[in-house]
Amino acid sequence: MKAELKINYGKNKKGEVFNVDSFQKKRITLLIDSKKVDFGFSEVEITAKTKKELFDLGRDLIHIQTYGFCMRDSDIKKAIETIDLPIKKTLATKSINEFLFN
Repeated sequence: MKAELKINYGKNKKGEVFNVDSFQKKRITLLIDSKKVDFGFSEVEITAKTKKELFDLGRDLIHIQTYGFCMRDSDIKKAIETIDLPIKKTLATKSINEFLFN
């Protein structure tokens, strides 16, 4: 999973993308220059730019979601509404569909 900075952080600029190490409650930890750096959800946004990243993100979202996924669109939409991560709902939908139906 990858996340894009929404703020400038040290020498790293807004818009740069880093790997997500972990997340807990309203904090997300990114790997920046081999160091773990914590951010609030308002400071980053989960992203996926390639088909592989979309597939991987969809897989990760399904595994962290406790709602229980089915193949029906209505169930997928309900599950996405319960995801509490800094991610656009359209990206969550696209990545889950990529994982399930690709």
